Amino acid sequence: MNRRSFLLSGLAGLLAMSTPKIVDKGVELIASANAQVAPIDETALAVIDAFDEDKAYSDLQNGNYDKVINDYKDSADLLIGYDLNQLKGESKRVAGVMFDNVAFAYKSNKEYGEALKHASFAVQLLPNSPSPHNIMGFSYVKLKRWEDALREYNISKDLCPTKECLESVTPIIGKIEKILNR
Repeated sequence: MNRRSFLLSGLAGLLAMSTPKIVDKGVELIASANAQVAPIDETALAVIDAFDEDKAYSDLQNGNYDKVINDYKDSADLLIGYDLNQLKGESKRVAGVMFDNVAFAYKSNKEYGEALKHASFAVQLLPNSPSPHNIMGFSYVKLKRWEDALREYNISKDLCPTKECLESVTPIIGKIEKILNR
């Protein structure tokens, strides 16, 4: 990650954590930093190859959220300095899963700004997955950003591949709509 991207990512995270209403501005800062990102190279591909999907999933299932953050946050943040649109196939999927796992760990640790930051990259890499939208929806609920939460949960609902997924998201949407008097 180049110095500019690193500093902008850190600034975006601090802004998101300190002022929840400007989380989107933090994400915009990251996006603008990505306008001048490095092309995917061997370092980026090595970071993706080093990600142990099974271990991260097991750690999440066992509630070891700090471990997932400690093990993979730096790798995910390093990838922010690259043009992720260049990733294809399995590398794109694995990088997306890494961002999604880190976002889930942050959400579980009640660090909603960081969860939103990492989930936004997961959405970019996993456009057909409901998981990062669920993470964003949950984080927005905790930040009392009801419209944003409703938007993300509706996207998640549209992407749900199973009946169980739909059954888990639909009641949440109903509760948010009730809060919004819809």
